[in-house]
Amino acid sequence: MTRPSLLRIFCVFAVLCLLGEPARAKKPDPGEKFNEGLSLFQAGQHEEAADAFYEAYRARPHAAALYNAGLAWQLAGDLGRAATAYSLALEMKLGDSARADARKRLDELGSSVGRIEVGAPEGATIRSAPFLVHDSSAVFYLSPGKHRIDVKLVSGVWVVRRVVAEAGQTTVVLVEANSSERDPEAVPQHTVSKPKDRAGEPPDRTLGYLALGGAALAAGTATVLGIEALRARDKFDASGHTSESARDRAAKYRLWTNIAWVSAAALGASGAVYLIMIDDDTSGATTEIGVTGRF
Repeated sequence: MTRPSLLRIFCVFAVLCLLGEPARAKKPDPGEKFNEGLSLFQAGQHEEAADAFYEAYRARPHAAALYNAGLAWQLAGDLGRAATAYSLALEMKLGDSARADARKRLDELGSSVGRIEVGAPEGATIRSAPFLVHDSSAVFYLSPGKHRIDVKLVSGVWVVRRVVAEAGQTTVVLVEANSSERDPEAVPQHTVSKPKDRAGEPPDRTLGYLALGGAALAAGTATVLGIEALRARDKFDASGHTSESARDRAAKYRLWTNIAWVSAAALGASGAVYLIMIDDDTSGATTEIGVTGRF
């Protein structure tokens, strides 16, 4: 592969990395949503705060975000969602004080909401809006009255079950593998996996490291091209500045060298910014009264 061809590859890689940043920026930022929830909660906008906390949880499952959503939903009067949020948060890695509080609140809400146990075949997805659980069993808490439970089987068929929740009572819903009831409205708009605590998982830094690696390679290429440019210049000087081919060669290598250095700088800056943004995602402000956790 010729040096110009290699350089073109680096330039294309640099452009792709730079274009990739805006696409990433369009995705919901869990840390920003979490902090938005804090601000709304402290302003007394509990329903909006619950939505923001749940958006943060949906973007990156986190026990504190789910627990805080439960607090906000409870204050907003949505006791069913609050109880479900507490129940799901208790399945995750929640701080001791928050865990004790969530357990206490769930016990207190038990007499006001209905408990729905859902059983389905392996590989099923179970939904009670806004919660979506990828498992063969799930527990939801619903306000007294009629509700729907949606179950997606491995075959792709969505099955609808209508249930009546009774305060303080447990209702069992079973869906068999051969169920065939379909309902287009059952397909959810959002997907949230069954809680799995990812607070200790490092975020994916692959793109950042690839960009830094590309920067190093581009810098190496620039160095080689720079040496060739100097050699071509020396030949031009040795010809008494009469060799057109030596002059053109020196000019071309100098241009390629400059492009390679620009690519190296762009890749290095892109990779560094990406890694800094990833690190920022794992940090967050410590909450104050009522809510808890760092995101």
